[in-house]
Amino acid sequence: MDRNGFTLIEMLVVLAVLGLAVAVFAPAMRKHPEISADSSARSLAAALERSRSRAVAGNTETRTLVDARARAENGLKVVLDVAVSEVEGEAVGGIRFYPDGSSSGGRITFDDGRAAVTVGVDWLTGGVDVHRQ
Repeated sequence: MDRNGFTLIEMLVVLAVLGLAVAVFAPAMRKHPEISADSSARSLAAALERSRSRAVAGNTETRTLVDARARAENGLKVVLDVAVSEVEGEAVGGIRFYPDGSSSGGRITFDDGRAAVTVGVDWLTGGVDVHRQ
């Protein structure tokens, strides 16, 4: 039997495969991926913990800075509550760790409109905590 063209079943299979491919790959191809408060807070907490470890291991002061303006360009509202001595300009601030493990302390809150997450650093112990509000 000589056939020209495709059957309806073949067309539906091709459309289903294309639909699945679009569903899987389209989110990865967005130009500006959405940045969440949770992922930003976890990333900052990890950076702060590394900074504290470097301060203790190297017997030196270290500092981690946060640029609230740069994060705001990605759709996050960032509130810095850090020591006055650690503020640089109106939107940049940081937390300093000392060789004994203590820190300048402070809180940095990320709000993406769905959730607010705060990264807190205890000034006495240098401990880093993440709290979802």
